[in-house]
Amino acid sequence: MEQQVLPTGDNPVIVVETVHGDLHVMGWERAEVLARARSDSDLSLDQRGDQIMLTCHDDCVLRVPQSASLDLVNVMGDARVRMVRGALTVRRAGDLAVHGAGPTTVETVSGDCVVKAIAGDLQVNRVGGDLSARDVQGQFVATAVGGDIRIGGIAGMATASAGGDISLNLAPTPGQKCRFTAGGDISARVPETANARFSMTSRADAIRVRIPGVPNDAGKGVRQVTLGDGSAEIILTAGGDISLSSDSAGQNVDDLGARLDAEFSRMGDLIAQRTQEAAQRMASRIEAKAQRAARKAERMAQRVAREAEQQSRGWMRHGHPFEGRHFAGPFAPPPPPGAQPVTDEERLAVLRMVEQKKITVEQAEKLLAALEGKAQS
Repeated sequence: MEQQVLPTGDNPVIVVETVHGDLHVMGWERAEVLARARSDSDLSLDQRGDQIMLTCHDDCVLRVPQSASLDLVNVMGDARVRMVRGALTVRRAGDLAVHGAGPTTVETVSGDCVVKAIAGDLQVNRVGGDLSARDVQGQFVATAVGGDIRIGGIAGMATASAGGDISLNLAPTPGQKCRFTAGGDISARVPETANARFSMTSRADAIRVRIPGVPNDAGKGVRQVTLGDGSAEIILTAGGDISLSSDSAGQNVDDLGARLDAEFSRMGDLIAQRTQEAAQRMASRIEAKAQRAARKAERMAQRVAREAEQQSRGWMRHGHPFEGRHFAGPFAPPPPPGAQPVTDEERLAVLRMVEQKKITVEQAEKLLAALEGKAQS
């Protein structure tokens, strides 16, 4: 594995233009950027004005200052970001896992997306799989999620839409407004002492409320429930069932947080596993390519040797280019008394054939030995 290092300030802007494999980014306390890939030929890291640009044709490990801002333009594999306090923009990735970042914008994730500990707003535009978000200090918007959404610990306004189910762990604050729309079911949990007004619409005509002192009325498709002074407004719309409950109704409000932690850990393990599998596939391809090259070189060497042997036999039969000498092969018996030694002209002819790459050095030595071993015709 090769690496490149660039010194930076404390708050660099790092643009990851393209990573053809998986990307793992982690913040550290050094004022420098370190990038690792399988080889230097896979990696390009350079400074352009006030930005640091990265391109990698394989999997990539990136270490950046903790206050760096990141723009991940195109990650063809999975992306994982940890311990970065600057702004984060993810324009395209496979699966995405973020644990610790500043204001974050996610444009397109084709797989699953897990986001935790965001110091600012979180904007998620398109996720093909599931979305899990926890501990967002600002506003939260998720406009198009194909799978399920799991949410816990949103401090600001929240709007989310999912093709599947939505699971919520809410602690409403005065003036907070939230709107959640699901193609499937919605399950929401709140503290019993919450101050919020819930407006719920179930196209399946199935709304269940399990909060002490609030009637269930499970058969209704539209319902409003006010808890405390109703200072927060929460709108729930589901194609399936809606369930609103509190911890005093036998629910553990920490369950969702634990599931989100497990989801993040699962995502990290999945990315690490895929990175290892990609490395193993690459090693297998390199080994197979080397074996094919070795076999090809061996076949070529055998062919050249056969051609040189045929040439030398032809020269021996016809006396060319060594006039006056005829010999049966390179392994002739020792010369009888009175044998003529090899002339300078003959040696020069052999050397010229080597220079013209008609024969190899080893073949030239055999040819000269054969000449030395033949008697005068």
